[in-house]
Amino acid sequence: MIEVGAIIVVAIVILLVVLVGGSPGPGATSAPSTFSQAAGEARAVAASVSGGPWNLSSAYGVSVTVPFVLNNTLLPLGCNVTSGNFGVDSYPSGSGAYSDGRATVWILSFVSTGVGGGMLWVQVVNGAATELGVTNNSGRCATGGVSGLGPVIDSSVAMEKILATPNGTRFAQTFSKANATYSIGYGPNPTWIISLNGCGRYVAGPGTLLASVWALNGTIQNAPREPATIAC
Repeated sequence: MIEVGAIIVVAIVILLVVLVGGSPGPGATSAPSTFSQAAGEARAVAASVSGGPWNLSSAYGVSVTVPFVLNNTLLPLGCNVTSGNFGVDSYPSGSGAYSDGRATVWILSFVSTGVGGGMLWVQVVNGAATELGVTNNSGRCATGGVSGLGPVIDSSVAMEKILATPNGTRFAQTFSKANATYSIGYGPNPTWIISLNGCGRYVAGPGTLLASVWALNGTIQNAPREPATIAC
């Protein structure tokens, strides 16, 4: 079992961003980015949004081999939306490359250190960041004085650590392409949770790999376990 610890916001993102495979998407997703690249683009957008200063608090990345849908309307569930246009967005498939820790779509959340608090949600696609909206300090979006995520290793480093393990190496030798999801959120011990599936699924089963890496120092928290069968 992957132990997430006190990651609060990332649990929101994992549970409430719904992925649906097989839906048509507009154009080509040609510029996947690592977490650090996406965070840089998102911070530039956050700097222009009122209600801050905004500190990065979580990120969720998706890279899949089939067209998919992100249901962003569920992000603010249980929160009060103060601005923005949360919606359902369709995307084409990505290349399926995963060894460099890149994702075609990132959703990042920021917490406000200003009066009243609140959260800002930013989406990065093809290297371009756009504001999804702002939710106030309520419900699942209550920040409780959280200051933000702080310096952590990039998703590329986390992926490198995972693929260097025996089961990670075996997975990479078997699957040149895979669906990948990445998640990280604030807490005393922020953790990268990375899921890979070489069989075109979003759920556990044959050809899956799930592992976590401490984001402060890059050590493996939970090494990937060998699937019951690695073949699809």
